[in-house]
Amino acid sequence: PTLLQDRFTFYRSKGFPYPPTSAAWRRNQLQDLLKLNVTGVWRSQWMLQLDDLQRSPGDELCWSFHPHSFAVSKTKGANKEMGPVKKPSALETFSSNAGLMKSLRTCLERCGDPARSPETLRGECKFHDDSMIFQGGGSWIANFPATVAAAIYQRFAPGGVVYDACAGWGGRLLGARLGGVRKYIACEPSSKTFAGLEELSNLLSPLEVELHRCGSEDFDVEEEVDVAFTSPPYFNTEWYSDERTQSHVRFPTVEAWRNGFLQPMLAKMVTALRPGGHLILSVTTRRAHRRSGLDLEGDVHQIVEELGLVQEPTLTMLK
Repeated sequence: PTLLQDRFTFYRSKGFPYPPTSAAWRRNQLQDLLKLNVTGVWRSQWMLQLDDLQRSPGDELCWSFHPHSFAVSKTKGANKEMGPVKKPSALETFSSNAGLMKSLRTCLERCGDPARSPETLRGECKFHDDSMIFQGGGSWIANFPATVAAAIYQRFAPGGVVYDACAGWGGRLLGARLGGVRKYIACEPSSKTFAGLEELSNLLSPLEVELHRCGSEDFDVEEEVDVAFTSPPYFNTEWYSDERTQSHVRFPTVEAWRNGFLQPMLAKMVTALRPGGHLILSVTTRRAHRRSGLDLEGDVHQIVEELGLVQEPTLTMLK
């Protein structure tokens, strides 16, 4: 208990433990990542797996360009009168005495980190809410694993040109560098996230990066790409920002979002593909989504079938 209280006092006095941002630290992180054999994430022809999905290689480097990510909340359902109900962000959990204390406890009890390192604590503050109840309940904001993206790029677009309609936190951008992609084209509507992606891209030479600050429903790719690969937002599951360019703000109902964002985004991705190219989407559907009327997996299958694509076997990412 004394050690736990000491760490509580330490972090309360120091503030939220954001990732390092020095240029030297970032360069060293990238050099370590470039030494990895990313093909090792393939377990079979259609199956990928990371040893630790919660702390995948490259995450810390990406998060260092996006400190605002720790203030992002997820929704936990909808109130008919008040609309979506948000879970606390990692920053809100940290700011709560109850949330910080239980996050410090589970650094040891759940993660086996007696030192309560900043990296582990950041993850636990994402996992927990700000109550005294040990039930998770926080906003687990995830990044697409960079090594998984790299392995997919190496297989489907070696040395090629790729398009990412929803760049997000930079996992697929970093993966493009690790996977030997020649050019990465992407859209990102959030102004803060776009700024972080631009800063990350400056680290990734010789990868050619073309970023556009707009919603992908409005963007036409001007050259053929080998792969169009993204993980789209799940309507309003994650509140990246309140900017008008956010798809869930611009299209505030499931039906409007499906017709105004999802369908045109997919159509423009398909149009960008060279003959023989691949459209790859990381999607799933959870019970909470279906309760709100969103069947993302089903909608994607229906839309791309109408666009004339032929589905190959599903790539499965094991947890």
